[in-house]
Order: sequence, then C-alpha cells, then structure tokens
Amino acid sequence: MSACSRLAFLALAAGVLGCGNLRSQLEPPDGGGLDGGGARDAGVDAGGTDAGPVDSGQSDGGNGSCDSTTCPTGCCAGTTCVVYHDQTGAQCGWDGGACGVCASGSTCLPYTACTLGFATMAWEVDGVLVGDSGTYETAYTVSTDSNYLFLPGGGRNLEIFFENVSDSGTVTRSCPWPFSSPSTMLLTTTSNSLGAMNATLPVVWKGLSYSNCNASGNSDQVTRYDLSATLTPSRMTGSFDIFIDGGGPQSGSTLHVFGDFDVYPPPM
Repeated sequence: MSACSRLAFLALAAGVLGCGNLRSQLEPPDGGGLDGGGARDAGVDAGGTDAGPVDSGQSDGGNGSCDSTTCPTGCCAGTTCVVYHDQTGAQCGWDGGACGVCASGSTCLPYTACTLGFATMAWEVDGVLVGDSGTYETAYTVSTDSNYLFLPGGGRNLEIFFENVSDSGTVTRSCPWPFSSPSTMLLTTTSNSLGAMNATLPVVWKGLSYSNCNASGNSDQVTRYDLSATLTPSRMTGSFDIFIDGGGPQSGSTLHVFGDFDVYPPPM
C-alpha cells in the first residue's frame, strides 16, 4: 500500500474512531505526490521523490558533495545538505536541489518547497511560554476528500484531520466532542527526534496523549479543546486552543497549546 493510500485510510479512521494516537502510524508523504506544482510552489522547485530515510541533521553525504543521492530529503547549500526539519524560509528545497529563499508571505513546507500560507503553534506551562513553532505539514487526499494538518513539521505533536471538506464549509468543535465527528484533533507530547515540543516541556508533561477532549491513559483533565476552521480542498483557515489541567505527577500544573493556520494543502 502506498504512503498516500495509508494516509487516506488513517485520516478516515481518525474521523470515525475519534480517538487514539495515529502519529506512529503515519509516514511522510511520498515526494512524488507533493511536488512543487501541487504545493502551490512559490518559487522553489520541489521535484523528485523521497529516496531514503529522513536524515537526522546536516551533512555532505560523506563524499564532499550534495545532490539527490546524498540529500534526498533536503536541499543543498554548497556541499552541505540542509534536511527538511532544519530548513527555514531562507533555505528551502527538496531532493538535493539548491536551497532557495521563499518569497514574502510563503513558508518552507517539509517534503515540498516554498508554499503560500502559515501555521503557528505555541505551548505554555502555567502561563509561561516554553516553546513555539511555525513549521507544518499539510495535504488534501483526493480519494477521501480529506485534509490533514500536522504541527510542527516533522515533529507532528498536533495532528488535525478533516473529512468531507468539499461540503464542510465552517467547522467548530469543542468539548464534548461529537462521537461521529468527521473532524479529529490529536495532541501528543511523546519524544521525537524532530519534535521541538517535547524538547522544551518539563519532564512531567512529556509522553502524554490526548484525543478529541479525552486524556489517554492518564488522569489529566481536558478543560478546553477548541477547533474552528473554514475548509475547502485547496485551503484551510482556522485556529485551535487546548487547556489541560494536570493530574498525577503534573497535578496542579496546566498545559496550554494554541495556534492558528491559513494553509493551502497540495493534492495527493
């Protein structure tokens, strides 16, 4: 089964089940499905396909060169491979091409290139900002008429799925979350080598997961789990706001995760 088919199936499952962490089951979309044209390329050609595992950092491939063979998941700044989770608007690209600069108003999107739109995510503990991110992943799955948005890009601590987006219009969700809702929002603070959220959270808030107003396997109380969005297959705009009162080791502490987005999901 292709990566795109798996994503379509999992996005559908998320909406039906309304719970569970799908994070570990999702794979990055195949580079061929999210080429520069589909991502509303804003000046940097994505091209190519994912030819190997995700790099863990910058490198020159060990042979003093940088190309599609030594840098399949990033762009080349001279002989240095800038992998997708290290890219910014000033260094953006894919499949070993030369890194480019994103035009004003566009964002460097993992697995593709510069694209219009933005998505932000920030997290506070007890009212104090401890981290934020402006990277994301998004796509529109044609076969299931569904969109997804992952933040941060690569880390995927927040996963949002929408089904039937062609007919959805404006969507508003809060607790109690409808059991049969075609919208799903998952939050995890599990360790991930690419996840900025886990790296900045206090230890007691790590390794936790939440799904559609429910705390999974812990005694935390989800006091707010709001999601609003205006949807079409080619664009998603909206915001999210989550408050969690800690239980157990994090009793007496509060985690607040919030952000907004205006993104253009490339079709796949």
